Amino acid sequence: MRRPLHRQLLAISLALAVATPTLAGPWQSEVTPCQISGWSASDDPAGLDIHAKADFASEIIGQVQPPFTSATSEVSPDGGWRAEFAIVGYHEHWFLIDDIQQPGAPYNEAEPEAAPAFAGRGWVPASQVMGAYANTQMPVGWLLQAPDIHAPVAGDIERLPDESLSIDGTLTALLACSANWALTDAVDGTRGWWRGICSNQATNCS
Repeated sequence: MRRPLHRQLLAISLALAVATPTLAGPWQSEVTPCQISGWSASDDPAGLDIHAKADFASEIIGQVQPPFTSATSEVSPDGGWRAEFAIVGYHEHWFLIDDIQQPGAPYNEAEPEAAPAFAGRGWVPASQVMGAYANTQMPVGWLLQAPDIHAPVAGDIERLPDESLSIDGTLTALLACSANWALTDAVDGTRGWWRGICSNQATNCS
C-alpha cells in the first residue's frame, strides 16, 4: 500500500537535505543532484519538450525525439525504441536530463538519417520519464521509506519467487531522485525508494 502523503514528503525532504548541490550552471539553486538514467515516456509525435527551467512557462530549448519503431528489429520493445538520457537533477516534479541519445542508438538501431539528438541539458516533467529497476545489491523486491540502505522497508514488489528484476512494468512511475536513488511507484501500488535506476530497454538492468 502507498504511504501517507506526509511520509512521502518527509522522505523527499530528507533527500533534499542530504544532497550536495554540485551542479554547475543556472540549475544549481535548489536542485537535488542525481545519478540515474531513464527514457522518454512521451508518445507525442513531435517529441518531448525540453525546458530551460523546471517550469512549463520557461523557454523550450529543444525536444527529446519521439519513439522509433524498427520494422526489422528483433529486440525492440513494444511501442518502439525510446530516447534515453542521464538524469542528473531533480526539482519539484521535474528532472534535469543530459547526454540525450537518439531512440535505438544504444542498440545500434537508430532511425537512418535521423536528426542528431539534442546536445546539452534541460528540464522535462517527471511524469514523462520512465526507467527500470537496476540490480544494485538491494534486497530483492524491497522499496525503502527513504534514500538510505538502512531505512525501513516501504513494501515488496509483487513478482514470482526467484524472478529477477526486469523491465516488464514492475516500475510504473519515477517521482523524484537523490544521488543514485529514486522515489518510485511499483506495479503492486507500493511507493518507495530504490537504489539504481537504468535506461536499458532490451535486457534486465544489472
